Amino acid sequence: MLKKNLKLRVVLYLLIALSPAMVAFPFFIIQHQQQHLQEEISRHVTQISELIVKSTRHAMLLDQREIVEKMILDIGKQQGIERVRVLNKDGTIIHSNRMSEVGYSVDQKAAPCVHCHRDAKPLEHVPVDQRWRIYEDDKGKRVLSAMEAIRNEPSCSNASCHEHKPGQSVLGLVDIAYSLDEVDQTLKSHGLTLVAISLGVILL
Repeated sequence: MLKKNLKLRVVLYLLIALSPAMVAFPFFIIQHQQQHLQEEISRHVTQISELIVKSTRHAMLLDQREIVEKMILDIGKQQGIERVRVLNKDGTIIHSNRMSEVGYSVDQKAAPCVHCHRDAKPLEHVPVDQRWRIYEDDKGKRVLSAMEAIRNEPSCSNASCHEHKPGQSVLGLVDIAYSLDEVDQTLKSHGLTLVAISLGVILL
């Protein structure tokens, strides 16, 4: 009887000691995976926004809007990309893969814009690791948004069709929204697997 009581106490002590650690283990693993995946996606989306700025520059200098529009539409069809748009310095959408929003102005207090427009004077130079933000859209889904400024280079200020003043540093920006649905589903699946493994270890 004494031996049985001793075994029962040992089992209970082991359960009490192991359970918190094994419950916390999946949580920390998932947190680490989530951060890593978000950083990888942010780099990917930021590179796409930089590529759009560089690849559309020549067409914009020649005022070939239909070429820029075709590029934006093609990029917007890629898997995971929810939105691609080009805004001018006033926040008016001039190109978008969602044609219905062209011509509308973006609220500077909206989720993707508020970081640079927190003060009266918007930020002109934003570090790469601060050019993206994660927020929930109107459907409650998580979206990663990255922005890239369109700079006023000498070729822009001297162009006959634009005539931008040399003192104007930013002409507009490219805004990309990337859906995190696939990432969230993957993390959920991994989380359930880790929880099952942890429960198995506790029972063992």
